[in-house]
Amino acid sequence: MFDDNDDRNFFIERLGKVVSDTETQCFAWALISAIFFLEESDRDEAVALKKQDQAILMVFEAAKEVWKSVWERVGVTEKIEQSSALFHNAAEMAGVIPAYRLRVTLHGEFWKEMERVLF
Repeated sequence: MFDDNDDRNFFIERLGKVVSDTETQCFAWALISAIFFLEESDRDEAVALKKQDQAILMVFEAAKEVWKSVWERVGVTEKIEQSSALFHNAAEMAGVIPAYRLRVTLHGEFWKEMERVLF
């Protein structure tokens, strides 16, 4: 998390320098302010996931869904190792990044709810 835009900019500059100085291959990175899990609803609403274990499980399940095709091609031992690492990463993310259920309507203005919790 960042204190302000100066802090955020310092981090980005430092990240660029470390990647360059160490010749690290950085394929992608993102600054994530929040995680939103979409749900169809009759009203637009962002509801904070207050229990960390709930956020961990939702992040973990979402990550497993992304890696679904990979899981089908790896052996049991690798699947256990990768699943453990994925769960660890999900727990770390859920510990520092706020997570929300974003209840959305088909014709609403859900982005206003996102802005409300982000800014």
